[in-house]
Amino acid sequence: MMARRVTAYVFMTVALLLARPAWAPYHRMVIDQVFFGTPAATDAQFVQLRTLASGQIFVNNQSVRAEHGDGSSAGTFGVFAKNLTSTPAAGVRILMGTKRAEDLFCLAMDQIAGGALTAPDGRICFGLFTGPVTCLAYGDYAGDNTGFGHPAMAPDLGKALVRQNLSGHCAGGTNADNPCNADADCRSGSCAYDDNASDFAAGDPLPQNTTQQAGAIDGTPGDPDGIGTVRPEGIEHEVAVLFEADRRCDLTDPSRRGADANLDTRIDAADVTATVQIVAAAGPA
Repeated sequence: MMARRVTAYVFMTVALLLARPAWAPYHRMVIDQVFFGTPAATDAQFVQLRTLASGQIFVNNQSVRAEHGDGSSAGTFGVFAKNLTSTPAAGVRILMGTKRAEDLFCLAMDQIAGGALTAPDGRICFGLFTGPVTCLAYGDYAGDNTGFGHPAMAPDLGKALVRQNLSGHCAGGTNADNPCNADADCRSGSCAYDDNASDFAAGDPLPQNTTQQAGAIDGTPGDPDGIGTVRPEGIEHEVAVLFEADRRCDLTDPSRRGADANLDTRIDAADVTATVQIVAAAGPA
């Protein structure tokens, strides 16, 4: 009799497990950094996610979606075509970006994106759990951003929106709606992270992929016209030269990709000439 009960219990347990919908973790993430391109390369864009717990590897078929400032859809920025190859711990960065961003930062994207982000006003959302997993509104976003705080500042081309803090509120439990920084702050509930304006600041883009490779526009931002002031126009001049040559990521000496192209420890008009000479010396593409 006992054996039959055990057998029946096993079959019932298996049946219940099979009847449940497949679930895989990818929902403990936040948007960590967003880059909207430069004036010379407005299509060099990326969205970087950060895991908040281990095991958040099942991103296959999950998308990053863009919205206009009025809340209407701007289409899908990209869709992950596979799960991550290893089980990342908390704090791992996952990078989705356009091919132009991959070329600008000389860094392999975890997923190439075929869409576009909107600026200066809009919203970006990742995944679908019981709703979007994480969203970031920015600029004068006028759509519904319930549950994701106030919009961050409008992005400037050439700069990224970079997360500085992880602020949130307790969802459920005995202290629901209290401020929190981690699940441990919420007793029986969980910490729902808000993408508030105070959590982000404008900063230099520093993308990182799941293999922990980092990319940057190498070198100190430049002053190619030699006026003694580092300005966005100077950075754009150098980026334009490098893109025009279409050889930036192919140069054999990575240290010579940056603003100080002639390695004299100064940034001036000679660096643009030196950049052209370096690219020419590299030979045909």
